[in-house]
Amino acid sequence: MSDEFKDRVIEGLATTISEQVNAAYAKARKSHEKLVESVYFYDAYMVPVTEFPMLKVYRRDMDFRAQDLRSSSVAIDFAFVNADIETMPGLLYWVANQTVKAIDTWKLSNPGKAIIPPNVQANAVTTKYPGDTLVYEMQLILEMQN
Repeated sequence: MSDEFKDRVIEGLATTISEQVNAAYAKARKSHEKLVESVYFYDAYMVPVTEFPMLKVYRRDMDFRAQDLRSSSVAIDFAFVNADIETMPGLLYWVANQTVKAIDTWKLSNPGKAIIPPNVQANAVTTKYPGDTLVYEMQLILEMQN
């Protein structure tokens, strides 16, 4: 895809989240493990299980205003497959907390690129892929102006 069509704000935010969450996870586990294996800049469906755990960061909707300003709802999804159900609630809470920290880091290192209010909404959901594959997902929604 041509560079002119890339959403650099979303790509930069996704990269910051992925890098920070992976670093915090490796530090917490005292290993070189990564929590995020794949990153998508759109709402990917039916992704092969080998791509999990994955992070998706994408605009859900946009509201265009005067002077090239738009408001967007941005979804940040973490998805895990066949995980240990007993540890999922704690892990999803931890991931949400680390993501909010990464969003704050991105805002500080990219002044003027976007206005992001301090509140972030988070939801957890479990879905079933074909076969016996369960997908555990944490979705964070934030509002952005840029």
